[in-house]
Amino acid sequence: MNLRPLLPVFLIATALALHAGTTLESKITAVTIYPDRAIVTRSAEIELAVGEQELVFENLPLEVADDSLQVSGVGTAKATILEVTPRAKQLEVAPNPRIGTIEAAIKSLSQRRRVITDRTATLDREMALLGQIANSATTPPQGGKDGIAARQNPADWQQVVDFYDSGLEKLAAERRSLDREVDDLDAKIAALGADLTGARGGPDKKVKNVTVRVSIEKEGHLSLTLSYAVPDARWWPSYDARLSTAEQRLTLGYFGMVSQRTGEDWENVSMNLSTSRPSQGGAAPELHPWVVQEKQYLQPERPAPDGAPASGGEGVTVLSPFEVETTGAQGYLESNSISGTRVGAPPPPSYHLQPSKAAVAVRATSAEFHIPVSTSVPCDGAPHRVGIATLPFATSVCYLSTPKLNTAAFLGATVTNDTTYPLLGGGWVASYLDGMFVSRGFLKTAMPGEKFDLPFGADEGIHIERKLINRFAKDVGFVTGQVRVTYEVLTTVTNNKTIPVTVKVTDQVPLSRNENVKVSQVTPDSDEMKPDANGLLVWILDLKPGEKRDISLKFTVTFPRDFAIDGLE
Repeated sequence: MNLRPLLPVFLIATALALHAGTTLESKITAVTIYPDRAIVTRSAEIELAVGEQELVFENLPLEVADDSLQVSGVGTAKATILEVTPRAKQLEVAPNPRIGTIEAAIKSLSQRRRVITDRTATLDREMALLGQIANSATTPPQGGKDGIAARQNPADWQQVVDFYDSGLEKLAAERRSLDREVDDLDAKIAALGADLTGARGGPDKKVKNVTVRVSIEKEGHLSLTLSYAVPDARWWPSYDARLSTAEQRLTLGYFGMVSQRTGEDWENVSMNLSTSRPSQGGAAPELHPWVVQEKQYLQPERPAPDGAPASGGEGVTVLSPFEVETTGAQGYLESNSISGTRVGAPPPPSYHLQPSKAAVAVRATSAEFHIPVSTSVPCDGAPHRVGIATLPFATSVCYLSTPKLNTAAFLGATVTNDTTYPLLGGGWVASYLDGMFVSRGFLKTAMPGEKFDLPFGADEGIHIERKLINRFAKDVGFVTGQVRVTYEVLTTVTNNKTIPVTVKVTDQVPLSRNENVKVSQVTPDSDEMKPDANGLLVWILDLKPGEKRDISLKFTVTFPRDFAIDGLE
């Protein structure tokens, strides 16, 4: 038998098989989320024979940043990375196991909506019939002998009215309830429809495959990981503040709100939340010379030097995937592990877990929280809350009031962040006072060691009244032609609670921006209480139960008689 004609076919098949590579059964095992992106880590296990092989991570999001690709591995196989290559691929059908679940949910909601529609039509007919009955009862027949209109007994009239009102109200109440349920169902169906469109992807959906070409010197097992950056992922802080007035203790629930539309579901992954912002770059921007000259002598904008980015760019040159040289290609690592990285990819962090709350790693320019339990976040764009820590604090409470603007007294807690956790600003704080929800606001950033304030709503037990007792103007100089306006304000604070309280009251005197306008504080004496740079005066009152305290504020504003002044009340 002549085997020579079969040899070229065998060689071609072998070459094609090598080019196609071995598809890895990988899964997402870890995610590090930044405020504007995420680093996803996939893991795979494989047995390798001696020789050169191509290992393929398939169906990754098309938006994977090529310069963030990072490959590492460890095992009994002795291997060297030769090349890491990303390639876009078009899918005819984008498989997603969530499609069936979403379709079933839409079907169930649609069936419920049809039931409501049928019931609504029945209610409309019953309401119309009720109207016909009432009309028949109040309209006499042609003979005029029957019907309530032919009778003059008021009790009969009232009986018809009561029957009509009670029946109509019952039907209308059910109708309104069904209308609200229909609106809620329509919103849920619309949201699921949008989610289904994203899950299906369409026939033109593209994905990215990453091929890792390795040289195996010694056969064995290899645990391979691939990390890559993807956009459309973010996180932001959220808090629950619970204050116990009896114990003067504050418990702060610290959460991360995670949202992502990366194209992949994150199921039972190890999650890290980082405060670093890669989009801001690594260096501060530079100021250029600020030139001021006559308009006609302005020079045209100087063009950028050859090779420099255009004006307004970020000043970063991005290499194509084929211009970035992988590391580890010069030889295998003696520890039987392999490593290859793209330019710009951060090294994988290490963490020491603590029970019941996230471990925090504070770095020179950022902090990172490692969530101690496996976490799942679907690719739906909705916010999902992830617990970071529950932090107890000792606190001092005080009532704050600005009666010129609002005479209410607002309870506030002053806390020192004596933990190792940086409390990030910009997140919502839901405040609970003795177990009752009282307010919602924002928290300012508080680093370890810093103080911060939390509001807990107005308290009706503190009564504050502010009155303008006197305002008058008079001439104070015949020669100078000066006018002096005097203001006198009285603020009364009453503690109607059964416990002693501390109330901080803030008021103000006007500020002069003109040397011809003089502001003088009369009461309180300026030596005893001096306004700050913004003209604010602060009284701190320690009030016993039932105690009332008066605060007097008096000041004058003097200015020339013919001076046009603005800002006086």
